[in-house]
Amino acid sequence: MAAAMGGDGAAVLPVFVCGQSCAAQLLQLKLGRVPLAAVAVLAEYQRARDPASGRFDVLPLADGRLPGLLLSGLTVTDLQRLDEVEREGTRCNRREVTVLRLSDGERVPAHAYLAATPSTRQQSD
Repeated sequence: MAAAMGGDGAAVLPVFVCGQSCAAQLLQLKLGRVPLAAVAVLAEYQRARDPASGRFDVLPLADGRLPGLLLSGLTVTDLQRLDEVEREGTRCNRREVTVLRLSDGERVPAHAYLAATPSTRQQSD
């Protein structure tokens, strides 16, 4: 699957989201629409709660399998809005990862918001 073209002509990779960020209502609120989505898994990561903030972060875990959604058809503006919501650069960093799209078993390059400073976190259920 090719990356979508942003409004400025730059390629925008799909974005992997998990947890509450998968909710259609939240995506509608963040982006003003619900983008195309496919069920996907991010290997070697987990969701873990930051005890200080109570928020969940995406942290490395050797044998982890983090389920979520792969959002596609995003614009540069969508990506900027997601960056703001996720506090990219402070709370987390947007990084290129490879996710497994479950509908066809294809490994797909995507962006994901990973914890900026992995510290001691409580593992999610």
